Amino acid sequence: MILQCQRRAEKEYPQERGKPKKRWSKYAIGGSSLLTVIAIIWFPLVLFALGNTVGLPSTPFDVSVELAIGSYEPIFTMSAQKSSLVTYVNTILLSSLFYE
Repeated sequence: MILQCQRRAEKEYPQERGKPKKRWSKYAIGGSSLLTVIAIIWFPLVLFALGNTVGLPSTPFDVSVELAIGSYEPIFTMSAQKSSLVTYVNTILLSSLFYE
């Protein structure tokens, strides 16, 4: 049975035994399969990176800050909710530093 399968494969795919394949055919098959694998991996990454919903900042609604030294009790504790949070922009920082 195994010999019959080998003979049928030899008829369907005529490649002499022990004869090396041509270099361009090996590189074409290997290169195309490598590019296919890279495309399969990178396609979802590029799709989500270029989408409109990805990359938009999500603003926090609660911020808590504690200042402590080592394992001692906190020296300073602060909490702010959504209404008292301000979006950080460089111009706000610069104007508060130089114009007040």
